[in-house]
Amino acid sequence: MIGINGFSGETFTDIVRGNTYPFTFTFADENSDPVDITDWAVYIAIKYSLDSTTSDLEVSIPVTDAISGIATGFIEDDKTLALTAGPAYISSYYIKDDGKTYIIDMARIRIKENTTNRVDQA
Repeated sequence: MIGINGFSGETFTDIVRGNTYPFTFTFADENSDPVDITDWAVYIAIKYSLDSTTSDLEVSIPVTDAISGIATGFIEDDKTLALTAGPAYISSYYIKDDGKTYIIDMARIRIKENTTNRVDQA
C-alpha cells in the first residue's frame, strides 16, 4: 500500500480527536494527464473493524476542479471529535459516473485523545 496523504499503509498514523484534517486527491492517467472526474464522488471512510460492512465515519470530499481531476476537502474537527479513541482503519474511494466504486487506498490509524482541549471548570 502506498498510503494516503502521508498515511503509511503499513504503520499506525495518529488522528487526534477534535482536529481537522485536509485531503486532496488528484486523478491522472498513466501519462500523468488529468482525468476528468465530472459526476464522480470521492470519500474518506473510517471504521474500527475490517469485518464491518459500514463505516463509523464517512466524509464526502468535494470535486473542486473536475476537468483537472482534483477533489479537495476536510474531515472537520467535529467529525474527528465524535470518533472513539483506539485503533482504526482509514480508506479513500471514489464512485464513477457509471456507479462503480473504486478503492484508492487504505491504512491503519490510531484515533487519539486531544490532550490540549480543555473543559471550562465552573
